Parts: sequence; structure tokens; C-alpha cells
Amino acid sequence: MIKMYSSILLLIVLPLMVFAQPSIPFEELLIRHEQNPRIGIEAKQLAQSLGLPKAIHCRNNTLINAIGIENGQPVYAVITDVAHPFEGGKALFYDEVVKTIDLSGAIINPTGPVILDKNRTRREYSRSSLLNGRMLLVPDWTADRVMAFDPVTGDLVDTAFIHSSPGILASPKEARLSPRRTITVSDQISDLVQEFDTSGTYLRAFAPAGGVNTAILDNIRGHAYRPNGNLLVTVASGGNQNAIAHFDTGGNYLGRRAVTAPTVRSTFSSATMTFSSLEAAHRRV
Repeated sequence: MIKMYSSILLLIVLPLMVFAQPSIPFEELLIRHEQNPRIGIEAKQLAQSLGLPKAIHCRNNTLINAIGIENGQPVYAVITDVAHPFEGGKALFYDEVVKTIDLSGAIINPTGPVILDKNRTRREYSRSSLLNGRMLLVPDWTADRVMAFDPVTGDLVDTAFIHSSPGILASPKEARLSPRRTITVSDQISDLVQEFDTSGTYLRAFAPAGGVNTAILDNIRGHAYRPNGNLLVTVASGGNQNAIAHFDTGGNYLGRRAVTAPTVRSTFSSATMTFSSLEAAHRRV
């Protein structure tokens, strides 16, 4: 009888032990999310449907973000050192997040920069500040908008220089001033380089000319301009996976520029390229 009860207890406890932590390693969780960002969207939708946080910003700057799914549960990437995300990073289910991390005073589901009043913060600035390089544009991929900062002091100028626009921005990765004196934003999920005027008003899909073409741009990251005004865009998936797509000044596709770095897993920025699987940065002009 004792043996029978022990066996029953074991059968109950074992599944709990198996699913206490995700089986996916932390590094693979990040890489998989980089290669297919839609997984992160589905993970956040699942978390919301289960009444769990989509993201958490702790007081000690630990970042917790639902970016994977396993056994019907969202998997959270826990980053304790933003400058070196693989050092001390963990993949956890929410139960373990609560047990192992101090969430007192944490901001749940932050929708922008962590500021006390959570309302839009905006300082007066002139169009010439942007045109003369006196404004730093930083995409907020969680809220699908672009913020503006003073590049010298780091002071927040505008939390929504470019507003969240469903169907236009879905995961903005880089915003910069173009040679045409407009702002271009490379968006990871919409697979486009979008163009705005210097007031933040949407103008058009700039590249690829003609609209979405995942054989050219798919799961894109950063972008940059050559001295002649041509556009370079880093691509992580599709026909130009782990390469740089080259466009003319009208957004017309000219071809791909190969990346020769070893064991490339995913490119991030056109001018200086970093890779999730390499502890290095590679520059290509």
C-alpha cells in the first residue's frame, strides 16, 4: 500500500518538476525571438489571456519580457545586465519569476520610457534641432513609436516624436535622418523602411519601392545611408537572410551585399554590425 501511494505521489510531483523551468536555454530563447519576432507577439498575447504580465521593468533595471511559449505557458527572458544580456540571463516561467525576483516597485507592462507620471513628456524643440543633429531618435519597440532625446545631456525631449501607428510601425528598430531631410524608420515586423517628415508625420513606405517584399526585406533591423545617398538595410530572414540589402535613392532594390563574418546568425545594424552569436562587432561600408 505504501509503495502504491509513493508511486502515485511520484506521478503527481514529476510533471511539476519537469515544467518548473523552460527547457529552452536562455541564449536560444533570445536568438529564436530575433529570428522570428512574431513569437514574441504570440507570447505576449498568451500572457495577457492568462492574466500575466507581458513585460516587467524592475527597480534594479532587471528587464523581464515574454518572448517565447512552451507547454502552453509564456517563457520570460530575464535580463539582469542590459549591457551584457547573456551574463546572468535566464529563461523562466512566471511562477519562477515571482519566486526568484524581487518585483516590489516594479513597473508592469511598461508602454514607454520609465518615467514617474507615465504621461507624454515633451519639451519644446525646433525642426532645426533635428536637421542639425541636435536630437537623438530612439525607437521604443514595445510601444511601437519613436522617442527623442537631447544627444548631449541625454534628457528626454519627446516620448512620442513619432506616434504609435497600427499598420505602419510594429517593431521599429532604428530611426535616422535621411539624405532627403526626412526620417526613415526600419521596422522589423512590417518588413519596411518607413518614411516620415521632420514633424513625425507619416509619408510613405520608402523601401522596398512598391511595398512589402519578403524576398528582399524580412525581419529587418538597422539601416544606414552611403555617401551617395543609397540605403543599406540589415536583413535577418527570407531571401536576404544574414545579409545587407542595397537600395538606390528612390527605394529601388539594387541587390545584396554579402556579410563575410564567420557563423553569422543575425545582423543588427548596417554601419556597425553585431551578431547575437558572436561577441564582436563588424564594420562594413
